[in-house]
Amino acid sequence: FEDLWPGYGDYDFNDFVVNLNYKMVTNAQNAMVDVIIKYQIMANGASLENGFGLVFDAPPSSIESVIGYIQLGNAVVLDPKGYEAGHTNETVIIPLDNINPIMEGGMANTIPGGSYVLTTVNTITTHFSTPQASIGTPPFNPFIFVNQVRNHEIHLKNQPPTELVNLELFGTVSDASEPANGLYYLSVTGLPWGIETPINFNYPIEKVDILSAYLKFGEWAESSGSSYPDWYLDEPGYRNAENIYVAP
Repeated sequence: FEDLWPGYGDYDFNDFVVNLNYKMVTNAQNAMVDVIIKYQIMANGASLENGFGLVFDAPPSSIESVIGYIQLGNAVVLDPKGYEAGHTNETVIIPLDNINPIMEGGMANTIPGGSYVLTTVNTITTHFSTPQASIGTPPFNPFIFVNQVRNHEIHLKNQPPTELVNLELFGTVSDASEPANGLYYLSVTGLPWGIETPINFNYPIEKVDILSAYLKFGEWAESSGSSYPDWYLDEPGYRNAENIYVAP
């Protein structure tokens, strides 16, 4: 994620980098009973106290418990069952509400020779009291909220915000969202502020624009994914390796 939406910021996509793994447990009728999410924070190229959430397409009333969330900030109000309070048509899980305390205050794992934090794999488990035929598709609309301002959400391109978002941010600065047309978190040329790849993302060095590290990224984003859908791979001509962070 790039955390200065609706502005571009430095556009290095290392402000919040997380690896995700999902295990879905179903019953004999193939309905969802448990979602077990393992996650590992990989980079925190920001000083802002950002939090991290996920959205299930299921009502909170279908949830029996959410176990494993890490609450270090004060922006999120949790229901006693463990999901975020205040939603009616969706269930919002907050695995981690403030990245900085576990990343030595921020700006970690992005500057060569700078602060490096070897993080652990954490688990958050959601158990449904009412098994669900569908709760959406992984990665379940991941998002960050910025600097403990809960309604300042950043989602992947064309993924809708939660019911708690500040709608007044859309269409400002560099954002060209059109909520009435289902267009969210994209610039006028189609650039996003959040991306998801099916493999480990080798993110850019601090303050290096992703377009200078991944040379096909711009064409992929601006073509809505039709050009260079494998832009993140280490193929000839795809990367400038000097601009990509290497862990010590």
